[in-house]
Amino acid sequence: MSQEKVNKYKESKANRKAEIESARKRKTRNKIIARVVAGVLVAGLAVALVITAVNIVKANQAAKPNYDAEGLVIDQFVQPSSDITDLVSTDGDGEVVVNDDGSVTVTGGEGESEAASDETATEEPSSEAAGN
Repeated sequence: MSQEKVNKYKESKANRKAEIESARKRKTRNKIIARVVAGVLVAGLAVALVITAVNIVKANQAAKPNYDAEGLVIDQFVQPSSDITDLVSTDGDGEVVVNDDGSVTVTGGEGESEAASDETATEEPSSEAAGN
């Protein structure tokens, strides 16, 4: 029995350098694996925080009122309620035509006549025209 112990001791002493080297390599490999795993976890946490922050900012932007030009247009001023044809009275089947230079021509009915220009066309409608 003692001879077996001596033989094991001699074998372990002969393989001691190889065992120490393999233990050192194993320890280095484990350190590298641990650092990679920790790096992946930290990167994943950072990405999750960035995505959350971006979503919060987008939600806050969506909750703010929209002050662009389209949102500020008031329909009343874009499409006025009184038309130039309401301002110029015609007899019977007359037609009101606004020329390119801003003058107003009334055609049809008893004859053709030409209104002064913008001054006549921009007057406020009388109470009769406003009631229509």
